[in-house]
Amino acid sequence: HPATPKKSNYLSEKRTATSIVQININELLKPKYTASRQSIKAIENKLTNIDLTIGLYVDEILALYELLPSLFNNVDNLFDNIAEKMTQLMYKGYPFHILRGRPLRCQSKLLQRCLNYVLQSRTPPYVLTVIGEQSSAKSSLLNAIFGCNFRTSSGRCTIGIYLSVVQWKSHTIVILDTEGLLSLEESGSIFDNQMVSMAMITSHLVLINHKGEFSTNLEHLIGMSFYAKLQIRPPLKPKLLFVLRDQADCQATNIFYNQLAKLKENLYKDTKFLKATIDEELEIEENNVVLLPNAFSSDMDPVLNMKFSWRNQTFPTEIIGLRDVIFRGLHETSKKTEPAYSDMAQLYSKIYSNWNSIDKLGPRLLACKTLSELSIQNELRDIAHEIVQGKNDALLREGQQQINIVLTEITAGKQVVSNENLSRISEGFQVTLNGIYQRFFNDAIHEFKQKSERSCYLPEAKEKAIKLMGPPIKSTKYMVRADFDDRLHSVVQNIRFQDTHRKLMHDAQCNFEENKHMGIEEMQRRVEQDYETAVAHCKNSLESLRKSPEDITQNVLRIYRNLLDRKAANATKGSIYNRVEPLQYEKYLNECTKLGPIWNQMKNAPARPYSGTQIRVSSRRNSITTLSKKMISDEVLDIIKKKCRWFTNMRSDSKVKNILGMICQDVSPELNKQILKLVHDNKYSDPQTLIAVLANTENMINKEPIMNYDKYLDILAIANDFAVISLRIVIDEAIRIENENYRTELD
Repeated sequence: HPATPKKSNYLSEKRTATSIVQININELLKPKYTASRQSIKAIENKLTNIDLTIGLYVDEILALYELLPSLFNNVDNLFDNIAEKMTQLMYKGYPFHILRGRPLRCQSKLLQRCLNYVLQSRTPPYVLTVIGEQSSAKSSLLNAIFGCNFRTSSGRCTIGIYLSVVQWKSHTIVILDTEGLLSLEESGSIFDNQMVSMAMITSHLVLINHKGEFSTNLEHLIGMSFYAKLQIRPPLKPKLLFVLRDQADCQATNIFYNQLAKLKENLYKDTKFLKATIDEELEIEENNVVLLPNAFSSDMDPVLNMKFSWRNQTFPTEIIGLRDVIFRGLHETSKKTEPAYSDMAQLYSKIYSNWNSIDKLGPRLLACKTLSELSIQNELRDIAHEIVQGKNDALLREGQQQINIVLTEITAGKQVVSNENLSRISEGFQVTLNGIYQRFFNDAIHEFKQKSERSCYLPEAKEKAIKLMGPPIKSTKYMVRADFDDRLHSVVQNIRFQDTHRKLMHDAQCNFEENKHMGIEEMQRRVEQDYETAVAHCKNSLESLRKSPEDITQNVLRIYRNLLDRKAANATKGSIYNRVEPLQYEKYLNECTKLGPIWNQMKNAPARPYSGTQIRVSSRRNSITTLSKKMISDEVLDIIKKKCRWFTNMRSDSKVKNILGMICQDVSPELNKQILKLVHDNKYSDPQTLIAVLANTENMINKEPIMNYDKYLDILAIANDFAVISLRIVIDEAIRIENENYRTELD
């Protein structure tokens, strides 16, 4: 039935009112809706940027233990239980994050305990490492070969190094998955050189995973890792196996064999200036190439007009072949050398010490991107060194002439030796010396630019060389200034002593003439009073010119740092300048405190001439006997093992004491004797003195008592600690000489 007009109006008004109410409600809810929508989007973005994985959960546990280890001691066996569960997770496919964080760090007592729960075979473990560009499917390759569960994703998914363990027959294989190379995040840094060097010095076999053909980037990275290996001198000679991915024709091996031969030929050329060959440190055979097809095939569906992909059967077959090549390569490599690692605990200790060395020395050792750049840098350094040497000699001659002029005027009486006038003389000489230094420095730069005009010398390399020219010339300026201060001090003291002597005699004569009736005792009392006043004045004068122990220490450390800047990253194999790190004053004091008991033990050890008959290595592996273990205290042993980390492959305290005893008897007394003679015969402020000291230190490190047992020792740690000990000998002797001179002058 049709609605009546009255009812129709009512319905219309109702609809209008409902619409108005709905509009009002929408307007009221709109801000809340917008805010809620933004809040949900923010939460979604946070979830997108957060990886909620078991691996990252374990990383949080590791970080928590590093921050608050005491939390893990409050519950019975919590530490061991967590370590055991983490090991079980590793066997289920969740690897240990052995090198983690930013900056990358390795040490963790929790991880060290985890490795104690790893099942080990009776034979020493093999180490296999994969390296390659970012997003080249390194982790996927390891998962396919060994059935691991390394995390995979597009972009950067591996941070640092992950460690997993698999068993093959009677062997334990440790697998290291490394962070991708040549990434935008790490471009311009030394990260790539550090990561490749870490693989080369730690592994028996290195898988180089690469898409497509061989590239110059690979060549450069291998070359720089070879240079690092020459300096660090690890016992391993790794086999390099190149896995070239996504190949259309996996039978075309000859093409890639030729490319590898060319790469090796280029490395031979690039390493000539190092006076060592690639074959000494790396095993790169011309057939160490495996070609792999793409794991997936794809096509278009003509009906649906869609692209679809599927896992092909060729890839798994080739993976099985690659696995056999890897096992064979590991077995062959291990037979050629003595075992590098006795067990998992020793392997972890070595991984830590290797990364510690690379991390500390990397900024100086691996700053160059390529061997060619390193070679050019050394050429430019040689040019700069020759120029600097000439300018230093000229600066010394002219500086001595200026010193003679100033001192002649003083001794001739043309200059008054009051404190105020001496300050003006000193300031005037400093202004003159600064002008001489600046002139020679500018001449050195001008001469260097003329001699380095070849097109192969890039501007950046020349700028680096020029920066290295300033410190040695400045050191010579400091040495001239120190010589001026010493000679001025001597001349002024002689003049003041003579003036004081004359004044005492004159005052005594005047007192006698003015007081002829004065008693002898009173006259003696006045003379003694004048004498005490004169002595106090001389003491104050001597004290003001006396160099404090901190001044001497700072001076020696400045020369030491300048030497490292000039000589680090050189081409000499095993050079001490490539192995030690610079020291600031506070760090030097901390190192001296740490090494104090060791230094005391070395000083008190009776010296004896080294003889091969006094050291015997038995036929049993790792068995060492000597005559000197009784001299090593338990305190020194504890410091060596826990703080200095000199030993990386030895658990027996008796054997550690034996080797330490040999070092104390055969190395340290001779080092101490030679350095003391150098400081006594030469000025400690002369850079040549410190160069000779470091040369003696390097010779001591290369002596038989150390080199015969290098497989048990962290040579880099020993080199750094011996450098500190040598500096301490220099500084202590310099302070002793300064105090002795002060007492002599005072007398």
